[in-house]
Amino acid sequence: MQVFELSEYDGMQKIVHSQEMPEYKMEYLVKLQGAPIFVGKVYVIDDKNTFDNAESRGILRGGRKMKEEKYTCDICHEEHDVSELTYFDESYLCEDCLRRETFICRDCGDRHWNDDSADGDLCQTCYDEDYVRCERCDAVIHYDDACYHEDEEYPTIHIAECFDMDEIIHDYYYKPEPIFYGDARDI
Repeated sequence: MQVFELSEYDGMQKIVHSQEMPEYKMEYLVKLQGAPIFVGKVYVIDDKNTFDNAESRGILRGGRKMKEEKYTCDICHEEHDVSELTYFDESYLCEDCLRRETFICRDCGDRHWNDDSADGDLCQTCYDEDYVRCERCDAVIHYDDACYHEDEEYPTIHIAECFDMDEIIHDYYYKPEPIFYGDARDI
């Protein structure tokens, strides 16, 4: 049977790996960046005989799952099992806080804090690089889907539906350009 003793040493994860037969012991120090430090023992059973022996000595309790470490959500400050938390942007978040305080950008697919949202499910970086707003209805549209109306001094940006309205509805003083069919000699 192999035993891994997990502890904290000077801000690092300390792991002491040992076994009885053949006798072996090795210590490791691991610097974890943003991950929690675990404290406890992990037993690795090499074969059935070792498992039965460990269970009879009370090291293992009927093969039951050992109690998971509890951690606190950095937003709601409630305790959760470590498996129920998500590590995001140097914070541990429970499922509710993760859903309430963050979003996944529909363009890049990365998770962002809600205050980095340009338009609900679009991060500010993707919005700045690839999107514009329709100047008539304020809808967010990809540059490739935008219609540019260049009759004015500065081109205006519209979605197709708003751009088509310029072709259909005109102001009171609009005068269409006449289209003549035929030849002037036919008159």
